Amino acid sequence: MTNSISRRALIQRVIAGAGLGFASLSSSNIAIAQEMILASNSQSDFFSTRQSKTLKSFCDCLLPTTDTPGAVDVGVPDFIALLCQNYMQKHELDLVLSAIRSIDEASLLTFKKAFFELSQTMQTKLLVDFKNQGKTKIKQITKLRQLVLLGYFTSEKVGREVTVYLPIPGEYDPCMPLNENQGRAWTI
Repeated sequence: MTNSISRRALIQRVIAGAGLGFASLSSSNIAIAQEMILASNSQSDFFSTRQSKTLKSFCDCLLPTTDTPGAVDVGVPDFIALLCQNYMQKHELDLVLSAIRSIDEASLLTFKKAFFELSQTMQTKLLVDFKNQGKTKIKQITKLRQLVLLGYFTSEKVGREVTVYLPIPGEYDPCMPLNENQGRAWTI
């Protein structure tokens, strides 16, 4: 039950447009990246093997598979790799790469293991401890988390299975009770 509440809170934050902060990511770039993932169904080789494993573990720790698909299930690591490879500016790309590097370095320093080798409990503890690591590290993790949420909530599978999807919207109703959508938010 706790997972569904936090997912609902995440959906509301994403829908509210919690400032992503990546200027180069337009809605068309995001849509193209999601279509490329659906069409190719293959993994990008943009990141090194270690970076890919760390990113995949980060995505899985943030949005694991429950009664709904997890971030890895809907291809979020590949989505982020495609954005990095094709659309991000250098300073945005540097921020993503430094976030992945910071996670891995903190894991090695704290647990003497790579982040992807840790249990989910240890991964969660490490990410929670980032709050005490200074503004730069908080900014890195926040931006990476925002990319994961963007990839998750713009994926077709989440749009169809987790949120309410209406391909041809009717009239605009700004104050609709949530129980009319079975308690689910609308697809963005």
